[in-house]
Amino acid sequence: MATQAGELGVDSVLAKFVFRNSELRPDGRVKSRNLVPRAGEALSVTDIDGLEDDQICAHGRKYVDNPAIDRDSIGYCKYPISGLSDISITPDYDNSPPRHVSLYFPDDLAKRKEAALLLERQAIKCNESNRPYFVQFA
Repeated sequence: MATQAGELGVDSVLAKFVFRNSELRPDGRVKSRNLVPRAGEALSVTDIDGLEDDQICAHGRKYVDNPAIDRDSIGYCKYPISGLSDISITPDYDNSPPRHVSLYFPDDLAKRKEAALLLERQAIKCNESNRPYFVQFA
């Protein structure tokens, strides 16, 4: 079920923007160590419901990239909202910047790492390339 920007439905899909190839496994999944937020912080993701690949790219360029600090996204990986509570991750649709979702992990470092590993495994297959879990920007 598609939702309007600003709310998350049970079928919502989130994108984690990627800035360097070194963040990825050979199959295109973001390495779990790059999904673990620092204690007291959240993992930044974007609600991509209703957006096509070119719109996701444009959104990332406008709201996520920061050329002043050499932070330019090269693509993204997708994750389902369903199942996050099963791995102790709590989403907060704060919409700042637009479509922004903060994912809060457990306080305990071992539990944060475990949740990140489980999140890595939930990546959605996006294509049939040699990196099927990664959408690279043109």
